[in-house]
Amino acid sequence: MSLKGKTLFITGASRGIGLAIALRAARDGANIAIAAKTETAHPKLEGTTQNPHILMLSPPLDMAEKWFAPYTGYTMAKFGMSMVVLGLAGELRPKGIAVNALWPRTTIATAAIKNLLGGDAIMRRSRTPDILADAAYLIFTKPAKCFTGQFLIDDTFLAGEGVTDFDAYRVDPSQPLSPDFFVPDSSKPPPGVSLAAKT
Repeated sequence: MSLKGKTLFITGASRGIGLAIALRAARDGANIAIAAKTETAHPKLEGTTQNPHILMLSPPLDMAEKWFAPYTGYTMAKFGMSMVVLGLAGELRPKGIAVNALWPRTTIATAAIKNLLGGDAIMRRSRTPDILADAAYLIFTKPAKCFTGQFLIDDTFLAGEGVTDFDAYRVDPSQPLSPDFFVPDSSKPPPGVSLAAKT
């Protein structure tokens, strides 16, 4: 019996027994997620949680009829998460916990997109999940105490962080990219980035 490949969520794991359990499971190859109540260093209590972030994949709150009319229930679910971001960002700001939202400008090549929106054709007009992974990584490295309450579109945020090669994220550069739902009309691709097919 092994914990390899299992996922453990352990509270109180920044030190003591919880930390020991986490390290032991990690030696087996388990995935470990920890939570702890100590976020600032204390001379008598070693171990704190480094820079706490909550990140949700939810869209900017763009209250346009076109998002609601065809699929009201889906839109309410997505915007409901965005409202949680807005509320928690304000609630947790005094505690130094960042709460942000990230959303893709284009469809992302996932099984859900393939199965629900049109098979291989839509997959070829999508970006890879790597664009969201790279954006999330950079968000998590931001100081939680001052980078919160943001509704970020993946390529705009990455461009602001110095990323210039967005073609690397295309599944098929010969195909135009398919825009995702809920991206506000006012949110244009960053300079030099096009959704058109590459020739």
